[in-house]
Amino acid sequence: MGPCFSRLASWLQSSHREVKQVCFNAGDAWYAAKETALHYTGSVKNFAFWLRELHKTYAFDTIVCFGDCRPMHIEAKKWARSKSIDFLAFEEGYFRPYYITLEKGGVNAFSSMPIDAKYYREQPLPEVKTPTPWKPQRL
Repeated sequence: MGPCFSRLASWLQSSHREVKQVCFNAGDAWYAAKETALHYTGSVKNFAFWLRELHKTYAFDTIVCFGDCRPMHIEAKKWARSKSIDFLAFEEGYFRPYYITLEKGGVNAFSSMPIDAKYYREQPLPEVKTPTPWKPQRL
């Protein structure tokens, strides 16, 4: 994800939100700002306990992950649901190449988006303005 999460953190902070970034590896730490980085080096088994202790200090209301099927993300999602904390997951874009999708609750098989193609076929098409063609110029 490169700098995506650090940019998201900066944007949230500009809206006066407190942000903490959990770093699982050197790549996470490379992009996280020092003041937001929290390093987790424990096991998957102990991650929910760590989140519980972290929540006592920061009382966060949302967890954001890239994907929801990595072992730590599965634990975070289960723990968040048990505490009525929002869980948001990014995933590579479903509809548009080179974009990412953000969904509350999960992505892919855990997405709340309709999976039946009929649903999308029944939606009204938006009016699309045709762009004015560019006229070549002689030099």
